[in-house]
Amino acid sequence: MQKGIKFKSLLHNLLREVKIRFPFEFQVKSDALWDKYIKSAKIRGSRIQVLNDLKIKGRNKIIYGSTVILKGGNHIDGTAGVLIGDDCLVDRNISIITRNENSFDPVVIGAGYEVKNDIKPGTILDPIISVQGLSEYGGQLVFILSTGRSGSKAIAKLLDQHDDAECYHDTFTHLNTWSCDFMYKKSGKEEIQKKLHSLYNSTSLGSRKVYGQSDQKLAPLVPILSEMFPEAKFIWLIRDPYDFVNSAYARGWFDNSEFGYEKNKNEFLNKRVTPSEFDAEHRCNGAKLGVFTEEEWKSMTAFERVCWYWSYWNSLIERNLNHISSKNSMVIKLEELENSKREVFEFIGLEANNVKAEKLNSAYYKKPDISQWTEEMKILFKKHCGSKMKEWGY
Repeated sequence: MQKGIKFKSLLHNLLREVKIRFPFEFQVKSDALWDKYIKSAKIRGSRIQVLNDLKIKGRNKIIYGSTVILKGGNHIDGTAGVLIGDDCLVDRNISIITRNENSFDPVVIGAGYEVKNDIKPGTILDPIISVQGLSEYGGQLVFILSTGRSGSKAIAKLLDQHDDAECYHDTFTHLNTWSCDFMYKKSGKEEIQKKLHSLYNSTSLGSRKVYGQSDQKLAPLVPILSEMFPEAKFIWLIRDPYDFVNSAYARGWFDNSEFGYEKNKNEFLNKRVTPSEFDAEHRCNGAKLGVFTEEEWKSMTAFERVCWYWSYWNSLIERNLNHISSKNSMVIKLEELENSKREVFEFIGLEANNVKAEKLNSAYYKKPDISQWTEEMKILFKKHCGSKMKEWGY
C-alpha cells in the first residue's frame, strides 16, 4: 500500500515537471507551477499566477494575497517569512531574500506593488492600496498563547473545524524574528507595531465570525497586540510540565548546538531530533534576556533550560494577560481541552458544536519517561517548575 502511494506521488511530480518545462505559457503549465510552489502555502488568496519556473526556499513560510503574479526566474527565500500582498506583481528574475550573513529578517510586500527591484532582508513595504486586513476586520480576533509542544496545533484545529471560525497555527513566520527583537530590546514597541500593522493589512484576512492565530511567539507581543486590537481575546494554553519537558527535551530544544556552544558532556540524554537552524536562532535565550549571565546559561544542560523555559514563558504570558481585561482572556489546560471545548467556544462568541479536540503534531520520536530521570534531573525540575506548577494547578 505504502509503495503504491509513493509511486503515485513520484509519477505526479514527474508529470508536473514535464508540464513546467513547456516553452510556452499554457494553462497546464501555470497549473503545474501553482501545484509545485503555491499549494503548500498556509495562507493564499485567489487568482495567484506563476508564469514561468522559479526557485523558492521555504514554500510553506510564504503568504500570498489575492491577484498575485510571479513572472518567473525569481529566487525567493522564505525562511524567515515573506508576505506578498494583494494585487502585487513580481517581475522576472527578481530575488526576495530574508537572510543576511548572520541573521534572519522577514519581508512584507504591501498590497498594490509592482516589484521591479530585488528585495533585501528586512524590507517592509507598506500597502499602497487598501485591503480588508485585520485592522478592518469586524469579527472576533483570537490569539492563542503557549510554550509550543503544548497542543497549540490541536486547539487551532479545534477552532478551525467550526463553520464560523478560521484559525491558523504557526503561519506568520515573521513573528519569530520580531518577537525575539522585542524581547531582547533590539526593536522598540512602536517599530514592532508598525511591522505588525503592515503584516496584518497587506492582504485580506478574516472571512468568518472568528479569526484565530495560535503561535508560541505571540506571547511577548501581547502588549502590542492588545493595543492594536482592543477587542481581541487571548487564550493561554498550558500543558503539564512533566509532559512538556519530556517532549521538548527529546526534540532537541535548548541543546548547546542551538547557542553555538560545544557539546555538553554532562547532558543527561541524547536528543532525538535536531531543530532547524532557523528555529535554533529564535530559541528563547536566558542570557540575552538578562536572566542569566552568559557563563551561567552556557553551563546549564538542555534539560535544565527546558525546565526554566516552561516556567519563564508561562509566567510571561500570565504577566502580560494581567494587563488586559479579564473578559478578554482565559486559561485552559491542554489535558482538559476536550472536556472544556464548550467554554472555549462560548468565550470566543460561538456555539459549541460536535467538533472534537484531536491530538495533532504528535512526537514522531521516542520521548523519555519520568522513570528515566536521574535524581539530579528531578532536583533541577523542582527548582525551576516546582512552585509555578503548584500555583497553576499541577
